[in-house]
Amino acid sequence: MKTAFWFRRDLRVYGNEALIDAVNEGAQDALFFYCKSQWLQHNVASIQLDLLERRLIELGKQLNEFGITLHIIEADRFATLPALLENVCKEKGITRLYANKEYEVNEIARDDACSQRLELKLYDGDVIAKPGTVLTGSGEMFKVFTPFKKAWLKCFAGQHFHFPSWPLDKRKQAEFAEPDFFSATMESEKWPVDDNAIVAIVNRFIKDKLTDYKEDRDFPAIKGTSGLSPYLALGVVSPKQLIAQIQLHYPEVLENPSKAEFCWSMRSYGVSFIGT
Repeated sequence: MKTAFWFRRDLRVYGNEALIDAVNEGAQDALFFYCKSQWLQHNVASIQLDLLERRLIELGKQLNEFGITLHIIEADRFATLPALLENVCKEKGITRLYANKEYEVNEIARDDACSQRLELKLYDGDVIAKPGTVLTGSGEMFKVFTPFKKAWLKCFAGQHFHFPSWPLDKRKQAEFAEPDFFSATMESEKWPVDDNAIVAIVNRFIKDKLTDYKEDRDFPAIKGTSGLSPYLALGVVSPKQLIAQIQLHYPEVLENPSKAEFCWSMRSYGVSFIGT
């Protein structure tokens, strides 16, 4: 049984538990389906598409260093993916795919159709609280934020987040082949896409700006926000990674919701952070 990993909006190597499990099962191939028509229908901005393309190239090079080949496959819409995925997997001898869940309507329908054609193991790897975890006493979703926040905190009180270590050492590989259908507009060039630069952005915000975020966030003259939204949107960093990093500096952040650093955590992570 040959295993591979299917990237979606989780374009990271480290802190990606589904990818790590796939690698531990012997995965040497990863797939990404470039569905531009579908994304344009959902009004994805051209600058985000450019950032996506640049990150995919960086990700492909990074995976290549570990002996994993990223196959970026041009597709149309999600409705065409089940048949395309089946053909690609047959061609490469892949019988099982690992991936992180996406929760939107089109994405759920896509995964349901794909799972009827081959084994698809899905993870809740891009949220902290699995959807449906935090409910009212009668088992329904909350309609008011404050009691929801209290219930969420009760679920994770005392928990410190960490990740399994990356299991592979670097090894020499052939050069990563960039897709010839990318636009390469460079609209997003002000946003770095390599891991070292992104880690520096995260650390700088947590160390230098986090405690003042509540006061500085609404003043345009002050660069008080994190600058991480583009990376969260593509899963280059995950909410779990960020809360783990914050806990390194502020271990009791989840036990002290009145503190300034907690304000950014709840405001910025939104649904990805708190689940539904």
